[in-house]
Amino acid sequence: MTNPHDVAADLWSLAGGEQAQLEALQVDGPAQVLPSVFDVTTAATASVAAAALAIAEFDAARRGTTTAAVHVDSRHATLSFRDEKHALIDGKAPEVWADLSGYYETSDGFVQIHANFAHHGERALGALGLAADATRPEVEAVLQGWSRFDAEAEIVANDGICSAFRSATEWAEHPHAKHLGDAPPVLRSACGEPRHHDALETSPGGSLPLSGVRVLDLTRILAGPVAARTMAAFGADVIRVGADGLASHELSVALTSLGKRFAHIDLRAAEGRGLLFSLVAKADVVLTAFRPGSLGDLGVTPGALREANPSLVLAELSAFGKTGPWGGRRGFDSITQTASGIAHDGMLASNGETPSPLPCQLLDYASGYLLALGIVRSLTDRLSTGSGYEVEVVLARTGHWLRSLPRVESGADIALPDDVADLQQTRPSPFGQLTHMRQPGTIGQLEGRWSRGPERPGQSEPRW
Repeated sequence: MTNPHDVAADLWSLAGGEQAQLEALQVDGPAQVLPSVFDVTTAATASVAAAALAIAEFDAARRGTTTAAVHVDSRHATLSFRDEKHALIDGKAPEVWADLSGYYETSDGFVQIHANFAHHGERALGALGLAADATRPEVEAVLQGWSRFDAEAEIVANDGICSAFRSATEWAEHPHAKHLGDAPPVLRSACGEPRHHDALETSPGGSLPLSGVRVLDLTRILAGPVAARTMAAFGADVIRVGADGLASHELSVALTSLGKRFAHIDLRAAEGRGLLFSLVAKADVVLTAFRPGSLGDLGVTPGALREANPSLVLAELSAFGKTGPWGGRRGFDSITQTASGIAHDGMLASNGETPSPLPCQLLDYASGYLLALGIVRSLTDRLSTGSGYEVEVVLARTGHWLRSLPRVESGADIALPDDVADLQQTRPSPFGQLTHMRQPGTIGQLEGRWSRGPERPGQSEPRW
């Protein structure tokens, strides 16, 4: 069985961490928590552990102390990756998926359509020649006459979100999989001229590990917000930025905006762009997770962000990366699982006849923690170099990393847990009484906690 501590050590090394810091890390708990042929427990636990260690290291480096002990329980870490499945609003489980989202049988297999945002659903329906108010049975009837690859191509060409159901072999032979190659799950590099002073070095600003760290969160569902939410849980000042008219998913907003202020800025207007760049100039981190190139169309390019703040840690997340045959393609966790053969392997392991994805959105949550790892390790290095840094995480690369872990024999036979109340808390929110998972991982005696509940989009003013 794979040891999560060893996997966390590998992630730590990839992010440039010193091996001596690993002495502060303790991981325990059950070896397997969720049913899957993939080692989701190890992947979840290791990604949480590596991010928590990075936060502890930063705090120690800034204060000139020894790194505090970091503890991660595998049950808590893994079940936190199913937060949306256990969440309650006013005691009731809210809907997670739109009716049109999901798998459909085609003439030669399956496709998956993602339609949780209404405009994505309308684009998929339009590509299939259906009216905007078409029902799921109508979509099912039409797709039975399409091949999976034709349906994928047509819907994607119409700016919808769809993937053909591929086997691992089909994905390995795909040009984009070959383009991604064996790149590690988190990429990190210094950029720009070193500077002589980092304000965070001399101004811890509070008792929490990330006190004083300013994060601009330009992300939506799900990995990007998880990265910023994790930093907020340990003291970072996070402003999530959206815009009027930008589609959102209420449950996702409620869960991933914990600890953040939520402001709206109109980037289509010069005044709005000026406001954003004034925030960037005083930020430590800018995190983006919109489709690659979409912010650039509004003038918010990496170069412009770097010009506004040369010592910025700029972190970018995408489903399939910025380059290659699928560079810039829209996607989410479940779509990536379908495209890359993960859901196909799940079907084979369960002896089923329909796609069987992971028991949690592991690619999203793990990618969020990998982003946090890369970001906070960069903040630590910036204390001595003063340089800016770039961090990139791609869902498809996270999937490739998951595949690299040894498989779990009879893992699909593990029972899903039904009681997680000891890992949850309930708090008031604009959406109602919100029950959610607590932040996994402790640093010294500190458990990560969000100082504020979630906000509705646009509730706060965009200022530090």
